[in-house]
Amino acid sequence: MNINIEMKSNKIIPWLLRIVAAILFFGTVLFCLIQWGGDGLFLPSWIQWTEADQQVMIDGETVHMRLSKRTLSFEDPSGTRLWKSEKGWKVSQVWISDIDHDGMDEVVFLVWKRGSFGDHRPFWIEETDDAWSQHIFIYDWDKERPDRLKPVWMSSALGIQAAQVSINDENHLLIVTPEGRETAWYWDSWGLVRLY
Repeated sequence: MNINIEMKSNKIIPWLLRIVAAILFFGTVLFCLIQWGGDGLFLPSWIQWTEADQQVMIDGETVHMRLSKRTLSFEDPSGTRLWKSEKGWKVSQVWISDIDHDGMDEVVFLVWKRGSFGDHRPFWIEETDDAWSQHIFIYDWDKERPDRLKPVWMSSALGIQAAQVSINDENHLLIVTPEGRETAWYWDSWGLVRLY
């Protein structure tokens, strides 16, 4: 009788070990996929990630602008960081332009981030949206601020896919979708409005 119990336990233990190993393996894979997805690994392949590492003049002040590894930052001439994009943002393009036609430059950038509204969700939106989406962020350059950048307009999710974005001579934002459809946007008192 004891021999029979020993034989059964010898057969059960390897199966239990295999089950535990499979659970650990698939749990690790699932954890990695969630982490990588949270870091934007699964964003669309048509995104054009640009890089920039240059001195720029913004409203008479020379600073170093760097867009590297999807992070945007500005440094003063001594190398002191003035501003850096938030950790969860994936910046794909940046422009210095007077997009609001006030005679002063703004920093305009296209960013991927999770969620449409952040902490300031409108009261009529009940559920938290944490999917990846594209946004246009516009900041004034303010020499009085230690970080220089003052948020002016931070869009919710664009609602269209922006494969290519540029700013034309009239300071209109031109967006081209992955399918090649173009729209133009202009600043109208508080925010970008679609021209066509």
